[in-house]
Amino acid sequence: LEPMEGVLVMLYTHFDDSIPIKERPRYVTKSNKDGEFTLSNLMQRDYKIFALKDENSNYLFDQISEKIAFTQDTILPSDLTEPSSDTLSKKPHEGITLRLFQKEDKSLRLADYNRGQPRALSFGFSRKPVGNVEIVPFNASFDTSKVWYEVERNIKGDSLVYWLLDDELKNNDTLQVTATYQRTDSLMNLYQTTDTLRMFYQKESSKRSGRGDKNQEDTEEKKPTLAIKTSPTGSILPHQSLSLSFNMPIKAIDTTLIALKNTTDSVSISSFSIAKDTLKPTQYHIKHSWENNTGYALTVLPNAFTNLDGATNDTLIHSFKGADPERYGKIVLDITGTTPDVILDLVDSKDNVIDRKITEEDGKIEFSYIKPGTYKLRFIVDENRNGKWDTGNYLKGVQPERVIIYEEKDTQEIQVKANWEYEISYNLKQ
Repeated sequence: LEPMEGVLVMLYTHFDDSIPIKERPRYVTKSNKDGEFTLSNLMQRDYKIFALKDENSNYLFDQISEKIAFTQDTILPSDLTEPSSDTLSKKPHEGITLRLFQKEDKSLRLADYNRGQPRALSFGFSRKPVGNVEIVPFNASFDTSKVWYEVERNIKGDSLVYWLLDDELKNNDTLQVTATYQRTDSLMNLYQTTDTLRMFYQKESSKRSGRGDKNQEDTEEKKPTLAIKTSPTGSILPHQSLSLSFNMPIKAIDTTLIALKNTTDSVSISSFSIAKDTLKPTQYHIKHSWENNTGYALTVLPNAFTNLDGATNDTLIHSFKGADPERYGKIVLDITGTTPDVILDLVDSKDNVIDRKITEEDGKIEFSYIKPGTYKLRFIVDENRNGKWDTGNYLKGVQPERVIIYEEKDTQEIQVKANWEYEISYNLKQ
């Protein structure tokens, strides 16, 4: 919903669906810094209007990277204003709002691949792969009857890491693999293809002394230590997970060496759970109903975790505390007009989504434990009910899903203060 400067606004006297693709406009202007535009000296007739972020300066909508805006309505002679000598008082036509969007790139291909560490074969795709991606090494011997890899995925699903469980594969510096997957052709049809890839890992050169013979300590390989990163630090929200992150998947875990204690009451806690992340095998989550203003200590004794290389952890003691609700604010939103589904985003001053709710009906929605700061409330009218914002498609006549920013007293900003509760009523139909 930000104004766009320097965008072409174009009028056509023909009405074919493909007109902005194959023909240059009859009239054209550019938007100013406020996103406003004026087209003058027009003949009294019907027009079709478009906006175009023209990447190659040819006045045609002919690149996937170009953004377009359109309306199904025809500009009628009655929509045009009469000429006037007082041109400075003229305002742009307030009834025309063009929402610029970029069509989703549906092409599917293998964009990049690398081997950042001996056990990790990484593959990046232009979008989430359709169906399975089959990776098969063919220049190394390994036990094919056993599972030899574990897959890690990012949230979007377009990045895959195949972690090598087999030591023979890991120790081979150069692996040749076949990657079989679905990709699209020039007509955007899916077909199965197989690429042959060379996955090379460059070992780090060993550090050696410049003089004298190496001593016994130099020749002996030190046992690797498994580092554990914990998140969050400091305070934790009531239903937030305490995450443990590792540099590679874990081969074995001994839960008897993991203890959680309520340090405020000096009570050991047995009602916590620990589980592997569903997308990242390099991450585990400890879940518990954390109490406000209560101290906790997680103790992980040596050998609790063993990774694929046999590295084990040292003693870890992580102290943290249940959040103090008086240090946070709360927004209670009474929303109406939620047809169809509505996605509610609480975003910060940099447009990062802090919290997201999805509602199918009118009623109250609560955003709690908000850190003091400046926020906005964003509503996405989820027409297809897929839980995310979808862009438009000009040739199919589909507009991008509508986005609304909550505004009151000419400002979109909501100043959240500690220990404050904000009650907001909002009707999306108004």
